[in-house]
Amino acid sequence: TRRSCGQDALFPTHDLLSGRRTTQFAVAGHAVYSAKTAGPSLKLKPMMTTISQSGDARSLAAVLAHIAANLDEPLPLDDLAAISGLSVWRFATVFRERIGMAPHRYVSLQRVRHAQGLLREGATRASAASESGFCDQSHLSRRFKRLCGITPGQYQARSAAS
Repeated sequence: TRRSCGQDALFPTHDLLSGRRTTQFAVAGHAVYSAKTAGPSLKLKPMMTTISQSGDARSLAAVLAHIAANLDEPLPLDDLAAISGLSVWRFATVFRERIGMAPHRYVSLQRVRHAQGLLREGATRASAASESGFCDQSHLSRRFKRLCGITPGQYQARSAAS
């Protein structure tokens, strides 16, 4: 089955404050697929995330805003936990329960998504890597290929052709 690297293929952003329910699709082995490209033999596991108006949800909203605003900087787990006002262990647990994935995976997905936007706009792979918070172009390429199934160069070529 072919992996999709379109905008819809990655996990959607979560609206913590509205309490809306979102559906995400993941396949064992940490590959991300869109519902449109999944073949009939592919078993998708829906992960339902319901966000309540608890204090944890409000603190996660602040963390998600911080992540979105600071993708180009290091985002250590200790700092994210401090923003939420929770211990590191509690933060990781609450984040995983509410968002449906570990904090590091969420940050990686958001960085790849940001890099996709830059590549679609015609940025070089090196500049997309540095502006998205990857330490170098090869780091972007490894994450991008793991999540999308194609390299950033292939993605950029397909985007230009579309």
